[in-house]
This record gives sequence, structure tokens and C-alpha cells, in this order.
Amino acid sequence: MSGGHIDLEKGILFRRGADELESSKRRGPLRLSPRILAHLRRWHRMDEARREELLRTPGQPSNLYLHLVTYEGAPIAKMKKPWASARQLAGLGNHVVPHILRHTRVTWWVQAGLTVEEVADAASMTVQMVEDVYWHHSPHFQERAARA
Repeated sequence: MSGGHIDLEKGILFRRGADELESSKRRGPLRLSPRILAHLRRWHRMDEARREELLRTPGQPSNLYLHLVTYEGAPIAKMKKPWASARQLAGLGNHVVPHILRHTRVTWWVQAGLTVEEVADAASMTVQMVEDVYWHHSPHFQERAARA
């Protein structure tokens, strides 16, 4: 598989394909929350009939099922317009980019009391990165020092 994929049975998002080499971006697997997994499973069921219809249409590519992001069974080639639409529907400003959502997610994990190691593993970051950039948001940040 050349790109990322979701294992809907196990609830894991694989952000890089099996044949892709690891890069400095550290795109490790991510366990999905039950809430988003329920939506993904529902969307998959809804999309399946349309995808099957397209596969029976002459001239359609045979790899429709391999695309992580689809609309009515067909792959979305570029994410610029869908991202802009999703951002607008969510009421978010133009300054909100995917990296900001990643930053927010990591900050929320730290605020929820996950350990540095748990956050680093889930975000495919180094422990040092979590400590340097996010750890001051933790309810455990300098807790013992403050009480000493």
C-alpha cells in the first residue's frame, strides 16, 4: 500500500503506507477515539455502495478503495478545497491549518494528564519535543517543586 490507511476493525490510522520509508516527520500509527471511529465506520458503509457502482463503470480506476479520503466513492485528489469547506463549516478562521489542530490535540492530551511518554507516542513526537513545547500545559507541570 503506497499511502496511509485506516484499519476500521482495530481502530488504527496508519499515516504512512507499508512501503514508505520513515522520515523526519515521524508519521507513526495512531489509535482513533471511539467517537471518530464510529463516524468513520458509518461513512465507510455509506460510501461502499457508491464505490461499488463506480467500480462497475467502464474507465474508472480499480484502486478506488485504496484512498483514505473519498467523496461519493471517488478519491479526493487535493485537500485544499475540502479543508477550506470543513474549516468554514466549523466556523474556524483562515489561520486554522492542520498543524494548528495537531498542536491543539497534543495540548489537550497533556492537559488531560497523559504522561510525556504517552503523548509522545500518540503524536509521533519525541519526548523532548513534548517536554520543551507542551509540558507546561500539564496539571503535573512542576507540581512537586511547587509543593516543596
